[in-house]
Amino acid sequence: ILREQNIMLSSNDTFLVNYRPANNISNGETIRHLKIISAKRYTIVEDNIVIAEGTSTVATVGALLAELNIPLYVADEITPAVNQPFVDNLTIEIQRSIPITIVADSKRIMTRATGETVYDAINSAGFPLSGQDYTIPNSDTPLQANMVIEIVRVLETVEEQHQIIPYRTLYYPTPELPAGQQEVIQIGIEGLQVTQIRTRYENNQIVSRVQSVPWIVQPPTHQIIIYGIR
Repeated sequence: ILREQNIMLSSNDTFLVNYRPANNISNGETIRHLKIISAKRYTIVEDNIVIAEGTSTVATVGALLAELNIPLYVADEITPAVNQPFVDNLTIEIQRSIPITIVADSKRIMTRATGETVYDAINSAGFPLSGQDYTIPNSDTPLQANMVIEIVRVLETVEEQHQIIPYRTLYYPTPELPAGQQEVIQIGIEGLQVTQIRTRYENNQIVSRVQSVPWIVQPPTHQIIIYGIR
């Protein structure tokens, strides 16, 4: 049939008869379906190094990797994705993750991550920094295999302490009132002084406590009483 149609097969093509490889067809079996799967060329690059080249008739990127016994870790980055169709002249790029240990939130997690720096690794592993959080070693440190990365969670709280400033009572003589008589001409009002205490926690432990210089929010209003001397 193929010869009649001038169809040429290469040694890498797959020829299916009745949905099975042609060499599995028994003599005398009625031919109902023919399918030729042409071999497609591929190049596989791992961490910028070509590790495989050739042809295959599989349907997807994932199937090609399985055929070649190339394993993938969950954290590895692959382009195109494993569920994408395998097309001719396809270049598949794999960026391998490396093993690291992350110490964070009272846990020690052995995982794998990708990236060039500690910052890249913790983000790819799902441990982003927030606010004033920092890492040991520093987040811009080049990433290395089997590195132990500690994430220090930082929290700062500000507490205000209020202190009442008492008012004074001032007495002034006046000839306008008879002796022994008093009159309040200004009511006393207490003032308010505020002090801030800034506390820094690292991994839920207090590492510093700083008290600000007190400032007066509202000065007191002194009470004034006049008394008669007439």
